[in-house]
Amino acid sequence: MSLPADQGTEARAGTAVAVTGVGLVTPAGADEHSFWEGLCSGRSTARRIEELAGLPVDFACPVDGIDLDAAVGGRSVWRMARFVKLALVAARQAVADAGLDPARWDGARVGVVLGVGVGGVSVLVDNAAKLAASGPEAVSPLLVPMMIPNAAAGEVAIALKAGGPSLAPATACASGATA
Repeated sequence: MSLPADQGTEARAGTAVAVTGVGLVTPAGADEHSFWEGLCSGRSTARRIEELAGLPVDFACPVDGIDLDAAVGGRSVWRMARFVKLALVAARQAVADAGLDPARWDGARVGVVLGVGVGGVSVLVDNAAKLAASGPEAVSPLLVPMMIPNAAAGEVAIALKAGGPSLAPATACASGATA
């Protein structure tokens, strides 16, 4: 819900927000401690990426230093796109940092709002290449569930036993702020 234009920041100023837990899986560090060290060091996280060679922009800031499959664990990790794994690890960190235990809460009263910029683009690209090279039989039947932006919110809700609303605002670079 947005406020009328005449009720801008003044109306929002009285709205309380409490951050109770932090989860960070970033290019500067894969947890709160390593992120803070990386941030304070001033080191750049940008580097040339081999897969981008020959493109107008051949660098990025990838998340390194974490085995996402091991961090996520479980039997369903194979069907998760990278962006979902990143979200799940960060969400678990935030819940732990807040001192909460999903086994002890009423899941119906817990929701997930998780902003996603674009979703599983790499899943789409990989499957497009498989389609071009080998035909429709090579395309994963999980293509759509793996790439849709709300996959992250859904997997986090399942993992944390959050049975309330599960929302995934997808507003590009503003997704985190929108959430």
